[in-house]
Amino acid sequence: MYANHGVFFTSDTSNPFDANRILQMKQAGYALYKWDPFNKGGDPGQTEIDACVGQITKARELVGSDYPLGIDAHSCFNVAGGTMAAKAMEAMNVVFFENPVSYDDVDGFKSVAVATTIPLATGEDFYTLPQFQRFIDSGAVKILQPDVGVCGVLTAVQAARFADARGIQMYPHVWCGPIVARATAHMASVWPNVGFMEYAACSPDVSWENDLLSPPNTVVNGHLVVPSGHGLGITLNETLVQQRLVK
Repeated sequence: MYANHGVFFTSDTSNPFDANRILQMKQAGYALYKWDPFNKGGDPGQTEIDACVGQITKARELVGSDYPLGIDAHSCFNVAGGTMAAKAMEAMNVVFFENPVSYDDVDGFKSVAVATTIPLATGEDFYTLPQFQRFIDSGAVKILQPDVGVCGVLTAVQAARFADARGIQMYPHVWCGPIVARATAHMASVWPNVGFMEYAACSPDVSWENDLLSPPNTVVNGHLVVPSGHGLGITLNETLVQQRLVK
């Protein structure tokens, strides 16, 4: 699996970016780490982008030059800004750039893709197969990131088959909690073109999520153990659900 910026979401808000947390994820066995270092969207200018890319420099100083890092822009840039950000990161050994422009802007993705050597990724917001198909056919992305909590199991599986035929890897997006993580693990374990599965339950402030399911999701050295049992193979802890309801 790869860990994401959820590790920064703690009760200590004084330092939202802490490169030491990235190092901790590496030491815990996660083979890749992804986060969003950008503060402003559109075309913020080279000075602003260089300042944000400074986060990657700090991370590199701790984790080394070879540890895979992914960068997410959450669709914040226009084409000029996305291209500028991609070029600024090329020397940083970034393995993918997620949603540099609006997630539904195929032409924008194509423009950024031809201007950078960094593979582009998208898919977390797609909920129909034609949306995936547009990007698969465009040649603009090298990585698809379906979220089963958004598109469902069947669409994700179909998208993976189309992507495999085009040499596109699947890095399934997981941000919806442990039940979606469990469902995603079932799918990812049988996809021939899976690269990494995202995992968000890495912050110490959300460790209670591990008690939501019985048996819980089991992580060993940055890998999610493929579950057994019928269906998703879980029983939901209804008592904990009631205790954690937002009112």
